[in-house]
Order: sequence, then structure tokens, then C-alpha cells
Amino acid sequence: FTQFGGMPFIAEDLGIITPAVRALIAQIGIPGMDVVQFTDEDIRRGYHPAPNKIVYTSTHDTSTLLGWSTRNFGEDVSRDIASSVFSAVLSSSAKVIIMSLQDIIGFRG
Repeated sequence: FTQFGGMPFIAEDLGIITPAVRALIAQIGIPGMDVVQFTDEDIRRGYHPAPNKIVYTSTHDTSTLLGWSTRNFGEDVSRDIASSVFSAVLSSSAKVIIMSLQDIIGFRG
């Protein structure tokens, strides 16, 4: 691991993660992933990322933020919810935020 120098790593800690994996991530000291769509919070009430996480509005495996909002909250409010989620993510304590171009331009996919 040290042979890579300052190259940043991110642990894809999504899905079922065992205590051993969590311990390894903590031991190495690399950040994990926090995908907004997978939060246990009611995203309409704000967003609070977990510490030491890279925040993603969506990934290549998920719908866009607008598509997810439409499916979960209905087309009539989806744009407002997606917009408020963007605002919440951008004003959150996250040190790194990754947003796809599809999310930024409001693609409903």
C-alpha cells in the first residue's frame, strides 16, 4: 500500500460490509463511499454525510438523482427534491463530493 505514495484511494464500501472490512478501512485510513440515494435519512429533511466518506449523488450503477427522486417521490416534486438534495450535499460537511454530469444537467435516467 505504501508503494503507491500519495495516490488517493477510496474504499467501495457499499452493500454488505463485514466488521473485518470496516476494520481494514479504518486501519488503512482511506475514505469510503456515501451514495446519497442509499442514505437511511429522509433526504427531504437534509443530508448529513458519515465522517471520512466521499459523497456521490449517484453512481454508474444507480439512476441519476432526478430519476431516483422521480421514482421515489413522484414526478410533480422530483425536480424540487433533486435541487434540495444538491443544495444539502454542497452545504454538507463532506470534504469531497462527486457529481455526475448527468446529475448536474438534470438528466432523468
